[in-house]
Amino acid sequence: MAEGYEGGKKPSGGKGNALDTNVVNVDHCHDLTRKWHSVRADLENQLFQLTKDSSIQDGTNGTYMQDIFHGHCKADGNEHYLLLSGSDDTFDKINGLYLNN
Repeated sequence: MAEGYEGGKKPSGGKGNALDTNVVNVDHCHDLTRKWHSVRADLENQLFQLTKDSSIQDGTNGTYMQDIFHGHCKADGNEHYLLLSGSDDTFDKINGLYLNN
């Protein structure tokens, strides 16, 4: 996801393993992705403050391009994306973060 190549193909990989620079503005894509991960990190921080559920941090310990992914990716590729983590009880409290404000 993070690198752009003409045709969306890195020289060492198959089709669809990069952003296609023929149709995508890589900087804009990174900006949007950074914003999403910033919003997600804010949600995780608020949930942790509310619940003290340390399992939330399981989805935040990635080291790949932290300035963009905020700890949500371990490496390049969808298989390295870290899912939002937490207990069922924690997820049940998400609505309360927004309904009580």
